[in-house]
Amino acid sequence: MVLFFDNGNAFATGATRYQYRPATENESTNRIFLQVDVQATVFVPDREELWGNFPYFIGLGGFLERIRFAFDPASDTFYFGSLT
Repeated sequence: MVLFFDNGNAFATGATRYQYRPATENESTNRIFLQVDVQATVFVPDREELWGNFPYFIGLGGFLERIRFAFDPASDTFYFGSLT
């Protein structure tokens, strides 16, 4: 399924299901987990750098601010597409 603007232009060109759950067994705060394949340049710290117990993620800064995206909580679907 693809989302469209009122004028017929595509808002999103891809969609994937997501999970809404805690990141670890010891947490109670839910987070959104999804899997998408993108071609991008991202920062991944060296193994010896201590970043705590955090999982690697690509968040709002540097990634999501550069794409068009939407969530549909009724179907647990994440829609995404190019800004251009």
